[in-house]
Amino acid sequence: MVSENSGSSNQTQNRRHPRKPIRANVTYHYENTRLNRMMTGSGFTMNLSQGGALIRIESYLPPLSEIDLNIQTSDGKIVKTRARVVHCKRVAFNRYDAGVQFVTVKQKK
Repeated sequence: MVSENSGSSNQTQNRRHPRKPIRANVTYHYENTRLNRMMTGSGFTMNLSQGGALIRIESYLPPLSEIDLNIQTSDGKIVKTRARVVHCKRVAFNRYDAGVQFVTVKQKK
């Protein structure tokens, strides 16, 4: 995640994988053990890297939770990932930015 504040250059320099400002549609599934039910949602990527993404979604996801994330590429393929939520911050009404780290990645046609 690259922000416009003064500390962002240090954060960007410390990243293992550079982020690219790529917008792609996403869907996710999250097992909410506290409520004992499966949650689903959708949104889009704000940026992507080899190791993770910043996604804009409509519901809060707890940090350290794992989600099944599907990313639709520009050529229509679906990349299925298992991702760990690193942070989730409210940015507007029903809008959250969640930083996720990829755990596993598989591509489907």
